[in-house]
Amino acid sequence: MGGSSEGDVRALRDALRKMDDLAAAVAEGQIGKAKAWGGAGVGITRRPQKSNPDDFYPEPRWVVTPFVNELSWLFEQLWEGFRPLLDHVTKFEFFGRLGNAANRYHETAGPDASVRGLLNAVLAKAWSIAAEIASDAFEALPVAPDRAIAEDFIPPEDRT
Repeated sequence: MGGSSEGDVRALRDALRKMDDLAAAVAEGQIGKAKAWGGAGVGITRRPQKSNPDDFYPEPRWVVTPFVNELSWLFEQLWEGFRPLLDHVTKFEFFGRLGNAANRYHETAGPDASVRGLLNAVLAKAWSIAAEIASDAFEALPVAPDRAIAEDFIPPEDRT
């Protein structure tokens, strides 16, 4: 946030505080629930979805999880915290990365997946994005074919 305004610094500080509160809530098992998230190019669902080739909009980045309502709650909370820092382009990158983190968690955890593990994996990704925002290193694609995000073009071994 090299040339950032005082408002940007305050917004980042508020987002960090929100993540602290969310991490504490998850650790204490005070996890909320919300309706299935669908927005910013990400959809959270319990079962894989069939694609509709006639749909005008590209398919969302699907996150398939048994913890739909809990993950949707976290997405809503993170949207509330990060909204002042994101715009109509960067929100797709932000939520796309969170969706990728959720999918990677499920791939790694397999049948041992837990709601706390999932939410902590997504929070860890939100922390890394906040660090990128703070250092002016957060990048998003200005044009995103088929819901692509910048992170999709980084080799897995180079992702943080």
